[in-house]
Amino acid sequence: MIYTDEFRLNENRQEILTSLSDDFPYTCLDVTLDRLIGRSWHWHTALELDYVASGNMCLQTPEHTFLLKPGDAIFINTQVIHDARSDEDSKTCRLYAQMFDSVFLSGMYGSRLERKYLRPILDCAPLDAWVFRAGNPPDFPAISAILKLIHLNHAGNFGEEFAIRSALSEFWCTLLGSTSHFRSENLPSGSQTADSERLRSMVSFVHAHYMEDITVRDVADSAGISVRGCSRCFQRSLGTSPLAFLNKHRLRIAAQMLRNTNSSVLEISENCGFSSVSYFGKAFREMFGCTPLQYRKGDSI
Repeated sequence: MIYTDEFRLNENRQEILTSLSDDFPYTCLDVTLDRLIGRSWHWHTALELDYVASGNMCLQTPEHTFLLKPGDAIFINTQVIHDARSDEDSKTCRLYAQMFDSVFLSGMYGSRLERKYLRPILDCAPLDAWVFRAGNPPDFPAISAILKLIHLNHAGNFGEEFAIRSALSEFWCTLLGSTSHFRSENLPSGSQTADSERLRSMVSFVHAHYMEDITVRDVADSAGISVRGCSRCFQRSLGTSPLAFLNKHRLRIAAQMLRNTNSSVLEISENCGFSSVSYFGKAFREMFGCTPLQYRKGDSI
């Protein structure tokens, strides 16, 4: 079964996957991404496999930026913080996002299957994501397995659970083969792991307290590091400052509220942590190319 995407996050900026159940830890979502709002920076323990159906998708991790076109696919490793949206050439992008727990393939935690086949990927911190290109012949087996998974979800035939696990296992074997050389040459470093953990803490704090009058010091304290260390971590990992990250998130939330609520511009400005409605309007125009009211009417560029 394919579910329509309902993008929700908890207070730690971890995505809540309501269709991912304990008795069948796999789900397939039909997702539409917006160019400016997208899904914002988030993370989850589930493994993710995205196939671009239409439009172009830009997916970022702290280490890499990937541009995917229709027919391309990308695997995203567990607990990798990432941001996804349609790129500058596509107002929207539609994709099939498949989420699954590693135990769906291993059968149980600590099994031989997990140790031999899952852990080499899960424990490779430098392997944050891996792209499969529609025009690259060596990637055809992986993309074929992904298309089979999508077809199985659409068909909904008897025994689909077995068939889905079989097709996903087929994909996993191709992923192991495709990444073998990369994994042998890229062992995780302590600094990468520390940055990743600190970044998750700070991003979680920003998204839990964006409506409050918080400072860079508050963000730094949430990860137990100095203000300078906080700024360096954001710049090194996301290419932006903590304050710019905070303001961009506030504006994204404001855009969602303009689209989905009847709250006034003043109420939205206050609820998103802006000190004045005039500053909110100026910042909104700089990011979205229109005023908040124009955006609400559908006049954004």
